[in-house]
Amino acid sequence: MNLLLRYTTIFVLYLVAQLLVFNNFTLWEVASAHVFLVSLLILPPTTPFPLLLIIGFTSGMLVDVFSGGAFKGLSAFSCVLMLSVRNAWIAAITNKVSFRGNEESLIRVQPIPWLIQYMLPLIIVFELSYHLLEAFSFAHLGMTLLKTGLSIVYTFSLSFIFIVWRHQDSKR
Repeated sequence: MNLLLRYTTIFVLYLVAQLLVFNNFTLWEVASAHVFLVSLLILPPTTPFPLLLIIGFTSGMLVDVFSGGAFKGLSAFSCVLMLSVRNAWIAAITNKVSFRGNEESLIRVQPIPWLIQYMLPLIIVFELSYHLLEAFSFAHLGMTLLKTGLSIVYTFSLSFIFIVWRHQDSKR
């Protein structure tokens, strides 16, 4: 399948899942899962940086517009921020000795510890910026940090399951 068509299909599926399913499942009305991030995390590291930012902005705005929330642009900003540090983070955690596979198949062939080391900080960047902007105040910092922490765990858990289940090759 054409690479562009494949990633577009994956993006649309995660976007629809986010809008129809995961926006309606919150933990105790505090934590929300942003599983559409999987479609951004699986992008090849060879994706040009300007295109990466455009993809992040577009995906975030689509989630913001169709979610019906009061604040528009939170997901867009958080996606752009997350993707702006993504390539530097990949370079920091990946050395030529431990890197397996080519750059097109970044997620597919890396071991589980590498995936955790890759995904968790990027999800933290997204969730922290999202919830701090949503609160836009330090008045209820404890509740904001609670929402952030629970959302990190919730988003990471579901995203990790989806990446391991769907986007990683079986160890044959």
